[in-house]
Amino acid sequence: MMRFITVCCVVALVTSACSVDPEKVAEQLNQETLKKHIQVLSSDEFAGRAPATEGEQKTVEYIINEFKTIGLEPEFGDSFIQDVPVVGQKVNHSSSLQFNKGKKAIKAAYSDDFMVWPADQSEKITLKNAELVYVGYGIQAPEENWDDYKGLDVSGKIIIIKNNDPADLPGKFGEKARLYYGRYDYKYEIANKLGALGAIIIHTTETAGYHWQVVSNSWGSERFELQSSDKKVTQINAWITQELATELFSAEGLNLEKAMASADDANFKPYSFKKVNLSGSIEATYRNLNLKNVGARLNAGQNTGGEAVIFTAHHDHLGVGSPVRGDSIYNGASDNASGIAAMLNMASTFNSIKSFLKRDMIFLAVSGEEKGLLGSKYYAAHPSMEPGKISFDVNIDVVNVYGKTKDAVYVALGKTSMDEFLLKRAKQFGRSIKPDQHPEQGYFYRSDHFSLAKVGIPAIYLGGGTEFIDKPADYEETVKTLSRERYHTVFDEMDDTWDLSGAEQDLRLLFLTVYDMANAPKRMEWKPGDEFEAARKKSASN
Repeated sequence: MMRFITVCCVVALVTSACSVDPEKVAEQLNQETLKKHIQVLSSDEFAGRAPATEGEQKTVEYIINEFKTIGLEPEFGDSFIQDVPVVGQKVNHSSSLQFNKGKKAIKAAYSDDFMVWPADQSEKITLKNAELVYVGYGIQAPEENWDDYKGLDVSGKIIIIKNNDPADLPGKFGEKARLYYGRYDYKYEIANKLGALGAIIIHTTETAGYHWQVVSNSWGSERFELQSSDKKVTQINAWITQELATELFSAEGLNLEKAMASADDANFKPYSFKKVNLSGSIEATYRNLNLKNVGARLNAGQNTGGEAVIFTAHHDHLGVGSPVRGDSIYNGASDNASGIAAMLNMASTFNSIKSFLKRDMIFLAVSGEEKGLLGSKYYAAHPSMEPGKISFDVNIDVVNVYGKTKDAVYVALGKTSMDEFLLKRAKQFGRSIKPDQHPEQGYFYRSDHFSLAKVGIPAIYLGGGTEFIDKPADYEETVKTLSRERYHTVFDEMDDTWDLSGAEQDLRLLFLTVYDMANAPKRMEWKPGDEFEAARKKSASN
């Protein structure tokens, strides 16, 4: 596509002396420019883009080449690459967990019934008749007057935890919205803080928001965590299926459904198992290596005041796994080749009008999102500029591949000063903006903007709408079915069901909103009382 020259009064983009028509510029964001990048990044040649593989290296080289072609500068000194030092862990699939009731044992199969790994980077862990304690949601939240542990000492014990957080209590835990307390990483963090020997989360599709295959696929390949000198107390972390949990609770004489329902009461008391304990043998191997974040900068043409806008999108996916219908490559076309494609196109489009921007722009393709937001966590801890100088983050994680909609979903609606900018632009095009339609899934805490939010940077995370235009009446259900079938499976590939007109529509809306915010007199902020407001104030004072 022909590049636009941003010289005042010379090209069609200029509507008056030294001005630009952003709506005309937004037309550079279209289906064809998206499709080109998605086809390349999700091809079998890139082997699913798993971190620390040849597929990641090819991905990094591709993104750097595109940044250079656009004309962006390296973000990390004279390099486009930020190394992310991690420890890689591979669990032996013969690792076992066995729940014992006297001489009888409930045996379980790795991957089919449970996923387990050493939490403390041990090479081998042996458990023998370890005590089990059910701790409900496993939450300690003083501001909610909530403590599932009730003073119980869980050191040296294996805790069993219900996934999610309370959803139907008026005025508590965001009600239907899933907070960080409902995330699996919080469960493991609090278990370690309290000195538990191990932590096991009960999976249900309802409480997790995804089926068991997502757990087995995500945790069954090599795991990564950031290198750290901190020694963990907890020895094992695990997931178990609802079916195995039902059998386990039944052996103890408990009804799983009733036990899980009891966790929704602030007066819940932890239950120590009296009849059933846990034995197991877990083995793992390790290696130290570097994942690769890729960053580039667009230098704005006007006075920036030292501030910037940052775009984030993760370039990794799940790589190569067990064959399903003869296919073993998890191509990740939607998740998240589409997001990288969108970010590259945003970079090219904004670069064409950089003379009219008042803030620099950082474009950051992060690694290890699928392994626990590792790339963005590392960047947040080792930023290329002070977080207080970053006005806001634009995170792109999966674009709408199912067609145009009358609406768009803004996951963080109500949390930041960005609302007014997005709502104004949406109204201009006759579109409505809706809040997260599935707050119980905790989407805000599941992608890379969360890492940046924790250091105070406000985030805009736009998702596809639900009111489809020119589609069959039952099309929304079709989309839900397709999304479930593709998420973290070998079926996440481009096919004839894809309709990128919706992505084109959404990205043009996002571009115009970002243009307005990037040129706004003030940086973006969290609204008073938001959970990340304190972090923003702290970053601003540094």
